[in-house]
Amino acid sequence: MSSQKVRTQFEDYENQVFPVNLDKLNSACNNSRINLQILEALARTISNYKKIELYPVTEDRYQWHTALYFKKRKLEVAILFPWQQDFVKSDGIALDRSVAVYIKGRHEENNINSLIEKLSSGLI
Repeated sequence: MSSQKVRTQFEDYENQVFPVNLDKLNSACNNSRINLQILEALARTISNYKKIELYPVTEDRYQWHTALYFKKRKLEVAILFPWQQDFVKSDGIALDRSVAVYIKGRHEENNINSLIEKLSSGLI
């Protein structure tokens, strides 16, 4: 499979961003069996958690496994988690593609990096 970063549009989010620590989250996801319960429990420990959604679809028609939504003042963040379909990790990676991060509103890079770090640490 792949942890390739794919640029595509998601709903009305203005930008897709690639935080400097996104590879750490990809690695944590690749080495964990993520599911709805695990992601929701982890998200609830992070301030500004808004909701979880199953099977969101991006403009390229890829159906993601799960999306986590966060909101802090004028910033909204959607983090989309891909499917892990290569169970034997034939090329060392189970993920279909990289985790995707979308933002709406004003943001500081440190806020996004901090959120990614919390998710990564919670999955390790």
